[in-house]
Parts: sequence; structure tokens; C-alpha cells
Amino acid sequence: MHQQFSAKTIFAGGIWTWTGSAADYRKTVKATIPALTQCKKCGIKEVIATAWGDDGAEANLQSILYGMQLFAEFCYTGQYDETEVRDHFRVCCGFDSQSFLDLSLFNEIPGLKLMEQGTVTPAKTLLYEDPLIPLFEEDFRGLPCAEHYHTLTARFTNYAASQPQYHLLFDFYAKLADAVYWKCLWREHAAVCIRTDNREQAVEMTELAEDCIKVLQALKGAWASLWYSTNKPFGFEVNDLRIGGQIGRFETAKIRFGQFARGEIDTIPELLEPKLPYLRDQDGTFRCLNSWGAIATVCRIVG
Repeated sequence: MHQQFSAKTIFAGGIWTWTGSAADYRKTVKATIPALTQCKKCGIKEVIATAWGDDGAEANLQSILYGMQLFAEFCYTGQYDETEVRDHFRVCCGFDSQSFLDLSLFNEIPGLKLMEQGTVTPAKTLLYEDPLIPLFEEDFRGLPCAEHYHTLTARFTNYAASQPQYHLLFDFYAKLADAVYWKCLWREHAAVCIRTDNREQAVEMTELAEDCIKVLQALKGAWASLWYSTNKPFGFEVNDLRIGGQIGRFETAKIRFGQFARGEIDTIPELLEPKLPYLRDQDGTFRCLNSWGAIATVCRIVG
């Protein structure tokens, strides 16, 4: 239909960077190959690979390298051969493409029912979920979240050590996985502690809150180092404020659990309240939510 106009038709596809900190290569491949196949069929001569920075530009542009290789290979050969793309990626970039493809694992928790043609953002959801108001408690119930991100921590720590030219990139992802892992440990125990009126466990929760603060501080430092290595400084204040907000909320959580442990307050009402499913459809399919403002609080934050 576009070709009915006199101007030439150009297709703009995407390398999915705009849903959070990790590029989604599962979605990128599923969307790109059919699109470029049709472009070839219809005689489109020019395509654009986009990498948007929606809601904070959280995904570093270095993370799109495999997607750029995919576009380049298809434009050159007219088809997608995964083995060929991987081999040429190693030649062009100097290391294994699996480290980039594994970025999709940040949003592929075992047991999570994914939309076939869609994308989801559990890593972003878990990172920014409030420690005292676990809005997504029911959505993640029964999923091995902590184990999954603990595995990713080790995997990306290894990538950071073995690929010095992209150490800052993979060190950031290692620390992102670690921060989400500790937050998952927190969310597994915080509400249970309050609902069972367990004052002894509350003491342990104050220590866990301190651990979460430390890993979030480490994430903020790694993120800053990565950001300033590739970007102008403008814009990092958004992510700085978001991680700083998480640190501040854990400082509050530490105080509140300390008060509960000492019997100074009877309960923590935010954790006592049962939660309803938020991100899951009736059939259990997980939906995308990539807006920090909608994740961080049940109250509307007006920009």
C-alpha cells in the first residue's frame, strides 16, 4: 500500500532495546526475519534498524551489536542463517555472540508464560518494585526468580572477565542480575515475615535490607561507569534517581522492620495486604510493563 505513493518506501525495524536494561533478542529475531523477508519480496531497497530509548534509555547501545550483525547479514545475503551470523559476529566483534543473545534471559524466567509475538519485562519489574509494596506478588508466585537471576549473575560475571573489551557492559549486567537476585530474596520473605508476625525473622530482614542497599549501590556505580563510557552525561540522572529511590526505600524498610522486631509497631500494613494479579492474563500469559512510574508505586508519579 505504501508503494502506491510516489516517494520510495523505507522500512524501519527494531532491535528491542526499549523495554528495559537488556536488549530482547527473542523478540528481535521473531520480528526482524519476517519483516526483512517481506522487504526483500516487495523490493524495498532501504531499511533502518532502530534502537529506541523509551523510559530512560536503560539499554546501552553496545547491546545492539548482535542485532546490527543480523540486519547486515540479511541485507547482504537475503536470508537468516544463525550459524553464519554467529560466525561473522565473532570475526567482526572478536567474541562469541552467545553473551549478547543471553541478554534475553533477563526476561525469560523459567515457567513464565510469554506472549508468542510479544515481549515482557520481569527484570525491570523486579528491579523497581517497591520493597514494602510488592505490587506484583501474585504475578511471580511460584516462579524460581531468585535462582534464575543468581545463575545470570555468575554467567555475566564470567562474560565480563573473559571479554575485556566489553568489561563495563557485562559487569553492569552482572550487577543488574545480582541486584535483582537480592531483591527476589527480599520479596520471598518480607510479606511472609509480617503476615506470620515473626519478630525474630524481622531482625534478619533488617540485615537483608542492608544487603540489598549494598548491591543496589554497586549497580548504580557500574551503571554510571558504563553510561559515561559511551554516552553524554545528560540522561543518567533519570537512572540515578530510580536506583537512588530503591536505596531510599530499602533504608525505610530497614527502619520499619527494626521497629517491628522491637515491638514498637504492631505490623507493616503495606506488606500485610493481599495482592491481586497485575501482569498476568486469565490464561497466565505475562504482559509487558516497561514504564518505571507504573512499576515503582501504586500512586501516580506526575512528570
